[in-house]
Amino acid sequence: MCGTLSQVIEVEFDGAIARGVLVYDGRDLIRVTFDRLVIAANGLETPRLLAQSTLPAGVNRTFLGAFYQDHAHYSMQCRIPKPIAFRNLGGLCHVEVKELSRVFETAIGGIEVGALALTHPPQPNDFELAVPMHRLFDPAVNDKREIVIESMRGMFDIYCELEIPPQANIRVDLDADEPRVRDEAYSQLIPLFDGITAELTDILAHKGVEVLGCKQWYRTGYGGHHFCGTVNMSDSEKSLVNPDFKLNGTDNVYCIGASVIPRTGGVAPTLTIVALAEMLGHNLQLG
Repeated sequence: MCGTLSQVIEVEFDGAIARGVLVYDGRDLIRVTFDRLVIAANGLETPRLLAQSTLPAGVNRTFLGAFYQDHAHYSMQCRIPKPIAFRNLGGLCHVEVKELSRVFETAIGGIEVGALALTHPPQPNDFELAVPMHRLFDPAVNDKREIVIESMRGMFDIYCELEIPPQANIRVDLDADEPRVRDEAYSQLIPLFDGITAELTDILAHKGVEVLGCKQWYRTGYGGHHFCGTVNMSDSEKSLVNPDFKLNGTDNVYCIGASVIPRTGGVAPTLTIVALAEMLGHNLQLG
């Protein structure tokens, strides 16, 4: 039985067949054997484990970590001329804004945006955006409480995930002692995101939504938490995993998780990962 600090160090191959893995349990190296292997680590650990292993010739190491994608973020503080019943959908529920959730064409191709209207009340830092301060400090105004309520009753946030597409050529460097993301090309996306966010504001204005402020999180970086595409699955010549989840060039190794998603799109990958895992489980059961 391996301890809580157990870590898989290497996959051992006999030709195209994986025979075992070396596991470090904090004290000793343990060899675990099996008939077939499913690698379900995340989008960083999966390519790193494979890069540490002596892979069969049919596995194209060039593409390990080569097509890393993630999400950049943008939010808008908005107001409509009607009260909003916050939390009527539950504090963790969000509502998709379909008018904004789509693919926007840019100089490098389509970039998908996922937009969610948050159902929690306005945050404290939204206060000064919405409330006319000059009226609060006007001695002639007696009912200042009503000014605050009226100013903020129609406020809500729209949170957007902006796709970082594979055309950006961001990759995970697996040759260093610690994996590093080589994202020098990310800066080329910032002007494209600027254009998208300007278009988002125009769309909302035509719908009668007032945009009081915005937070361009994408200008100082991106998520670093949705590591997609690093062991991409497709039927193209650049894929590492085929549509049946099998690692190309092997007979009994399967990959699952965010790493196999070939294009991250504009939404968080959790439900996609769950659906893919169910599909792989079904396939293995039939096989």
